[in-house]
Parts: sequence; structure tokens; C-alpha cells
Amino acid sequence: MSYPNNLLSAWQMTLMIAVPLMLLVGWVIAVFIADRAPRTTDVAATASVAAPVSPPETAAPAQPDAPPVRLAA
Repeated sequence: MSYPNNLLSAWQMTLMIAVPLMLLVGWVIAVFIADRAPRTTDVAATASVAAPVSPPETAAPAQPDAPPVRLAA
């Protein structure tokens, strides 16, 4: 009685090494993508791209010694 050939072919060995290695690389990339800080989409980040906006003109200049104005609730 003879034993079957237990040696694997080269393509089978390559496949056994390449598939887990590719899965490991994909998992590491997914972890790094998930760990990134989200992009900021607030107005301050996009304001530098748009034309500069001047502040609105006030009717009277601010007086630093004036008491604070209380608004009715």
C-alpha cells in the first residue's frame, strides 16, 4: 500500500502564504483609516478659500468704559 503524495505544489503554498498576508495588510489599512481624525468642515476651514469678508460697520464705536448693557429676559 502506498501513501498519497503529501507534498503541496508551489501554487498551493503561495496561495497559503499570500491570502493570509493580504488579509492582514487589509486589516491594518482598515484600522489606520478608521483611526484617522475626521476632516473639519466648519466655516473657518473653508473661509480661506472664499473671498475675505469685512466685518459689518457699527453705528457708533465701542466704548470700553461704558457699563455692560443688560437685555431683558
